[in-house]
Amino acid sequence: MEAEIRRFYPLEYQIGIHAVTLIEEKLGYLLPVDEAAAVAIHLVNAELNIKVRDTWRITQMVGDILNLVSATFEGFHKECMEKDGFVTEIKLLSYRLLMAPPMKEKGDERLQLFVKENYTEEWETAVRIGDFVAAEYQCHLSEEEMLYFALRIKRMRDLLE
Repeated sequence: MEAEIRRFYPLEYQIGIHAVTLIEEKLGYLLPVDEAAAVAIHLVNAELNIKVRDTWRITQMVGDILNLVSATFEGFHKECMEKDGFVTEIKLLSYRLLMAPPMKEKGDERLQLFVKENYTEEWETAVRIGDFVAAEYQCHLSEEEMLYFALRIKRMRDLLE
């Protein structure tokens, strides 16, 4: 899980590295580098006002969704998803799904139909994400959120071409 923490919370992880280094310099205690991830988790918990287990679940969901997307589309790799803010958006969505009440459905049916017809692969991937999140995390991804995901995936694909 340390790799995920380092990847999804890079600023907090760097602060954790700094804390581990300071402890060694000031107190003479050599802590394992894994402790930087623990510090990062506590910082994220404080930022979001949540418990450690919730941060772990959010981190796991983000990783699972990114793996699903990158397995579906050739060329989707960690670096390209991080550059475009895709990871940040998935973190925010994961937080909302796990920590907030479900969204009410209020999507634009014409836009949704357009996306389903014109961006079929992206829409199907968004639906798979919704099905996966429902099965693994017992969370409901609204039609509007799936529409948003499909459009974000389309944008990522366009950037990679």
